Amino acid sequence: DRQYTFVLQHSVLGRVEGEGWIAPSSIVQQYWALQDRQMRTGFETLYRLSPKRYHFSGGIMAGHHLTSTMEAVVERHQS
Repeated sequence: DRQYTFVLQHSVLGRVEGEGWIAPSSIVQQYWALQDRQMRTGFETLYRLSPKRYHFSGGIMAGHHLTSTMEAVVERHQS
């Protein structure tokens, strides 16, 4: 397993900092909004279903309350 850290501009939370783990069949990451009075955090997982298909799930929390979730199957196509 490999670990990484990141800082990026999130479309909902603004500037976030986070960490992630890359395993053979999955990627899991958590992040937290910087300078956010609502103390919002988020998480995302990608699980490989097949070489070109992944199951995505994620959510955003404000304090101890889950405020949004998303779930999808993502498929990679050749261009």
